[in-house]
Amino acid sequence: MVKSKRLETVLQWMDGHFCLMLLFLSILHLFTRLWLLADIPVGYHGDELAIAYDSLSIARDHVDRYLYKMPIYFKNYGDGMNVGYIYLTAPLFKLFGYSKLALRLPAAIVGLVLLIFGSLTAKEFFRSSKAGLTVGALLTICPIFISMQRFALESPLLLNFWVMSLYFLLRGVHTGKARHYLFSGLLFGYTFYHYALGYVMIPLFFLLYGAYLLYVKKLSLCKYASTVAIAGILAIPLIMEILVNSGHLPELRFTYLSFPKLDAYRGVEFSLSHIPKNLYLIKNLFTYDWLEYTGVPEFGCMYYMSIPLILFGQACLISEAVSSIRKRIYNPLCCALAMELSIIMIVFILDNPTDSRAYCLYYPFTVCIAAAIRFIYRKARTWALLPVFAYAAVFASFMYFYFNIYPVKYAVQVNFEPMEIYKSLETFIAKDHLTDWDTAVYIDTEKETSNVELQVLLCLQASAFEWHRVQKYGYVRNIHFLTYSSDLDRGNSSFIVENTDEAFKRKLTEAGYEAVDSTEWYTLYK
Repeated sequence: MVKSKRLETVLQWMDGHFCLMLLFLSILHLFTRLWLLADIPVGYHGDELAIAYDSLSIARDHVDRYLYKMPIYFKNYGDGMNVGYIYLTAPLFKLFGYSKLALRLPAAIVGLVLLIFGSLTAKEFFRSSKAGLTVGALLTICPIFISMQRFALESPLLLNFWVMSLYFLLRGVHTGKARHYLFSGLLFGYTFYHYALGYVMIPLFFLLYGAYLLYVKKLSLCKYASTVAIAGILAIPLIMEILVNSGHLPELRFTYLSFPKLDAYRGVEFSLSHIPKNLYLIKNLFTYDWLEYTGVPEFGCMYYMSIPLILFGQACLISEAVSSIRKRIYNPLCCALAMELSIIMIVFILDNPTDSRAYCLYYPFTVCIAAAIRFIYRKARTWALLPVFAYAAVFASFMYFYFNIYPVKYAVQVNFEPMEIYKSLETFIAKDHLTDWDTAVYIDTEKETSNVELQVLLCLQASAFEWHRVQKYGYVRNIHFLTYSSDLDRGNSSFIVENTDEAFKRKLTEAGYEAVDSTEWYTLYK
């Protein structure tokens, strides 16, 4: 009884100091995201490398690497990339210059949007500060949120701004104030520019949540329609981009804006026929998949102890939704279910979905965990401390693992580029081996050409106009790109060769070239 009273006192204090607790979580959040940010994860994600170079090009010349003026959608490797992250990063490069820290900083800082508004939105869902702080704590300590907010990637930003938009929509439904609906519409419109799956997830959410509000007689039709209309108006440039890439409009280039035609249009990825083969995703969502940056076998995406809590909490939410629909009484938790259902319906019809592409689903999962803990608290208050202590222990264990073991064990990851060319070239330039611009330097590599080119361009900080020289002539400044060459008679030249390519190194030695410097990955021959 005494323990129960003490617990109640602590919880009442937390209820009365919601902002202070949120500040504490924000400090913890920033520490877990900013500590060794430039070093972990190791290397660059493939899209991160492209974001780095396009952000640098936008900052300097207001064009992407294909010379599109301020594109509404980036061409990337041919299949496109949303503009949100790049336009957040470009001003940082303009102010502070290019660095890996500046590249990853938006991911860490914008992650605060998810923490703050995720907590506030959960507070609206449950009408409880304790539940809001529970969700906020989970957003701070769970592996997938920590990992995905530590490198430059477009997909996590969709959830961050979706939840922010959702908060103002819930406030609008609760208070009836038009300004909340207006601000929500503006934010939803902005959210569309962060990840393409939002193009279909958010309209589907509008439909599901609007239908529910209509059924329980909570829908303010004009105000709700204004939210949808404002979001739709702001999305008009994206609709034009879709029309360009579906063949209904030609490629459009204006003085200050471009609508690129992509090499590969990904609108064909959606099909109901994908559902049977995508059932594997159910297991992966609760555990981990082949992308180590979303979750590792040691801890999973949300910690393995979360699985029963998510499932039980899901049952609680469904039960409340059924009761709400039967009685036609509004329950804000149905908004969380509408969000979850809209994500599930889209993710499972994708071609080859991953935990990364289903990232938005992990916010409803935190809501489910909060619902489960709330149920336990109501039945036996002291037992609710068990998951709290368990999460604290597993979080501490994960922190030690992530900052000490993870960068060694997972130094090489799927979709990550170790940046050997970049680091080697940087070393050779620093030692004045490549300062003679009259000397042609040939890079012989069997790696994916686009990544090699981007590494060289980023190291040289060459402009997008120089990148086009690569596309047309196969070189930038005095750096030439080869896949393999048996012709070693190239006059005044040097070769940068992979250390594992013994055959080509032997040819160079036989032709009179000497190794003058080397790194862990490459050797420079002159």
